[in-house]
Amino acid sequence: MSAQLARVYLDSGVLIGAVVEGVDHTTASTNFCQQIVNDRTTVAISALSRYEVAHIASLLGNPAGRRRLPDSVVQEYELTNWSADESVRDRWMTTISMSLESLLGSFNEFAEIPVLLTSGTLQFKS
Repeated sequence: MSAQLARVYLDSGVLIGAVVEGVDHTTASTNFCQQIVNDRTTVAISALSRYEVAHIASLLGNPAGRRRLPDSVVQEYELTNWSADESVRDRWMTTISMSLESLLGSFNEFAEIPVLLTSGTLQFKS
């Protein structure tokens, strides 16, 4: 980063890029998150981010989505057995979840922005 940021909001795309090896934006996401750690930048995410990351990870693990992953990742996690073997799904999802929590724990300060239902619409509390 050319200038240090005091605060930054990370969306699920950056988070998935930083925790899933080999997706299209892994290098940029990982480098950006590492710079945030180095700069001791305060990080905020949506309260929905964990769900979004889990959903994307699930899509990447299943037969239609795994073609977006490198063969080395598919082989390491035995993702070709996704449909037939519950332990494959469990291992993949647990790894992604633990990687996300590790990433979030590496930030100097971290906050989740809650989502509130008001008058029938979703609103982010500031």
